Order: sequence, then structure tokens, then C-alpha cells
Amino acid sequence: MNQNYVTTPISAHEMGHCLDLWHTFQGTKPGTSGCAENINGSNCITCGDKVCDTPADRGFGTENGYTPDLNNIMSYYTSTSARFTEGQKSRMKTSIFNNSVLTNVIGNNCIIPTLSTNKQNYCAGENIVYTLLNGGSNVVWNVSSTVDIISQNSNSITVKPKSIYEKTAFVEAKLPFQTLKKEVWIGTPLVALNMYCNDVFSTTCDMNYGGAASSLPFGSKITLSLQGKGTNTTGINDWEWEKGFGNFIFTTGDYSTNPVNNGNGNIGQTAIIQINGSGTIQLKARAKNSCGTGDWKYIMYSVTM
Repeated sequence: MNQNYVTTPISAHEMGHCLDLWHTFQGTKPGTSGCAENINGSNCITCGDKVCDTPADRGFGTENGYTPDLNNIMSYYTSTSARFTEGQKSRMKTSIFNNSVLTNVIGNNCIIPTLSTNKQNYCAGENIVYTLLNGGSNVVWNVSSTVDIISQNSNSITVKPKSIYEKTAFVEAKLPFQTLKKEVWIGTPLVALNMYCNDVFSTTCDMNYGGAASSLPFGSKITLSLQGKGTNTTGINDWEWEKGFGNFIFTTGDYSTNPVNNGNGNIGQTAIIQINGSGTIQLKARAKNSCGTGDWKYIMYSVTM
């Protein structure tokens, strides 16, 4: 391999071939040896690249019913190929264990550098200690702009959030042959809807622009499910909903609850609302973690009947 290719994805691609992987388009792309894999993968064990969790690939991208993995390391689609599948990993491991030459590389005492913290969520003003194991003495630390370095050595680094944040912070340990990165969340959590809403973790969501139908019959029910950043507890009371205004009610199963007001209606991560009339409705949702309760997410929806 030419030296200028060694630190590119091509290196991983060629190593894949050494460990018994074919191109994802093998046998299916015209001019390659072997038999073509069916689009539905029904002959994936014996044809194509002989790995069943890599989609059939003609080598020409998404066309004529083919939906190949455009970021697979064993494809030819991009210079930033990013992944092997679990099936490819299994095939490589099988090659190592069964090939008399490759078995010589197997060891039981591998020293693998790791970067860790003692928890995933931290409160504003709380020191965050990152511990580096098996990293050696030649480490260069890099931190996000959201924290200040308190102390550092070759085995650990302590940082502190600069202010009250609801966002991620990270530390990188740059080693001679790799860089380890570890993210944590600082502060109270943010919430977003799993569907309908394109704004993700901002403070407002207009469901009419996210794919939900705005014309509904009377009594229609909509299920809203939250995801969270910085949520480190899982109880039902850690997810809170509140009615703003509009002609709707919260429901659970087939019975109605009172409108959720004043923080007394902790429904959980998923809530069902029943639409009872036209007009604009507003509801709010938020979550809490060990640092406290996060900001409300305002959810707006215009309904016609």
C-alpha cells in the first residue's frame, strides 16, 4: 500500500480483504466473480459478499431497487467509509480463528487504552474527572470550550464547567496512535419529540411543519413520545407534561385525565392527547435529572375539522 493511503479508510478496506471480506458488490456488479445476490437477500449466504447484513449492491448506488450501504468500508462509494457490519465483523473473527497464519496474532493480554468518567451527567459547577487507563505517558489533552482545565497529568484530567449549561462537554486524550473522546452532559435535561418535530432540542416545536396531519376528525388521538439529552433517571415522574391552551385533553389508555396543570400531571415519557375541536393547541413537556428540572418544551399544533 502506498504510504499516503495508510492513514485513510483504504487501509481498513485492504485489511478487510486480508480477513476474508469481499467487496459489498462482489458477484452482483457486472464483471465481478461469483453469483449475484438477490435484492431481497434470499441467497445472501452463498452469493454476493456472502454476508447477510450487507444489502445487495450492484456498485451503482441506490437504483433499480438496490439500497446498498453507502458508508460500508468494503464498498467503493466514499472516501470516508465508516463501518463494518456485525456480519462482516463475525466473518473476520472466523477468519482469524480458522486460518493457521492469522491465529498467531491472537493474544489474551491486549492492553487497550480507555477513557472514562464515573458518571455521565454532571451539574453546573461540579468537577469532572476523566481517567485514562493504559494510555502511557505521551498524552495530549484537548477539551471543549464549555469547560476549564483544573489539573492534568498522564493518567487523568479534571475539568469544570464554565457556567450553567444544558449541553455536552468533551475531553479528548490524544495518544501516539489514536485519539479517545468522551462526552458528558452538563446541567438539567432538554427534551425533544421522537417524531413530528424538526427542531429537535430547541425550546419550541410546531408539529404542523413536522409531518403530522392538521385535518383530524373529532376525538382523534395523537401519541407523543419524548427523547431526552441529559436524562439520567427513568421514573415516570421524571417526564412532565402540562396543558397550555386549546381544545384537547390528555388521555391514558381509554380514559381521560384532568388537564395537566401546575406540574401535577407526571404522565411519563409518552403522552396521548385527544383532539376535541379546531384551533391552535399548546402543550408543554420537560424532564428532570439529578441536577434538577429542565426547561419547558413548547409544542404547538393547529387543528382543522
